[in-house]
Amino acid sequence: MPNLAQHTPVTSLMGNDLIQGPRPAAWWASPQGLLGSKVSKQSVIPHLLIFEGYSVCWVDGQFIRTHNFLDQRFGIDLRQQLEWFVEAMVEVDPAGLIRDVVAEPLLLQFWLTVLAYGAVAGVAPHEEALRTLAPGSLRRFVPFSVLDKLPELVNPVAHQAIKLGSSIGKNPSNYM
Repeated sequence: MPNLAQHTPVTSLMGNDLIQGPRPAAWWASPQGLLGSKVSKQSVIPHLLIFEGYSVCWVDGQFIRTHNFLDQRFGIDLRQQLEWFVEAMVEVDPAGLIRDVVAEPLLLQFWLTVLAYGAVAGVAPHEEALRTLAPGSLRRFVPFSVLDKLPELVNPVAHQAIKLGSSIGKNPSNYM
């Protein structure tokens, strides 16, 4: 899954090793048996753009801003999304410690990406995969010395967003 990976300094066919190294895949859960011809049936892929720093969803061959996707697919308008983000920050970061490391506008985009992951997957990923989300997606935006601390620091945000997103994905009619 995009962003659910640690970057490593080895050759990449995509050329992203020039910046951060390739992304080894991380699974939502370990596969049982053979994978077959398809690895994923996911039709929507949320992604935090590494240069632009905003969240998009790859849907039907095109990028859609995540806040627009959530509005179009689930009827959750931007105002509601922002209210949920504010509530999440009050819940998981009342002292603002996360926002001392990750700027709030970027943290919002990270939160939207993870919220969309939860909504389209309907379940939370394995903890090991979830721990790679912050370092994989925020690597370009935070000091290198902080990367190893990001999972511990940002995982409460990721857990809250995945949980909320999963509830949206299971009950989309509640939000339309």
